[in-house]
Amino acid sequence: MTPWHLRARSFHAEIFGFTLLVVIAFVATATAIALIVDLARVPVYLMTQGQDILNLWFVITASTAGVIIGTLVGAPILKRVPKKIFRRVVAAIVLLLGGVMLFSITQ
Repeated sequence: MTPWHLRARSFHAEIFGFTLLVVIAFVATATAIALIVDLARVPVYLMTQGQDILNLWFVITASTAGVIIGTLVGAPILKRVPKKIFRRVVAAIVLLLGGVMLFSITQ
């Protein structure tokens, strides 16, 4: 049996190499984290900005519908995207967002 510290090191290497972390698990984890964060901050927004949020009911409803439709349409597409392409797209998006953040800080 492999010692625990070697198993842990191998496990971390596989996660960072995306060997264990399948695309669907990555998306599901990100979605779950976003949901938990939103559940924590929505009550604060409602208490502090309730009237402004109520005035935007149409935008919020349309956005929610778009998210649901995008999820239903995107899930089957995601299953057909090869892992290598998915990793490159995610990496490109992260780099792009990082560049935008750095650019916005310098201005």
